[in-house]
Amino acid sequence: LHLTDPGRVKRVRGLAYGSRVSPQILARVVEAARGVLNSYLPDVWVYTDASGGKEAGAGYAVCLVAESTNGVLLAAEAT
Repeated sequence: LHLTDPGRVKRVRGLAYGSRVSPQILARVVEAARGVLNSYLPDVWVYTDASGGKEAGAGYAVCLVAESTNGVLLAAEAT
């Protein structure tokens, strides 16, 4: 498999999710991601999902997927 023409990124979708953390932290993650990405392209949506529970560990992460003009999907995740 050889990727010869990935195309240009046309949209980014993502999810900032956390467990047993303040929803404000997730909002700051979304704001930071959009602040960087919106300077390159206008079609950026990052959703949030905050959950908690006694058995869940505490933490947060963000997952972003970029779709190109040729239909190529590029994904990245940060914790």
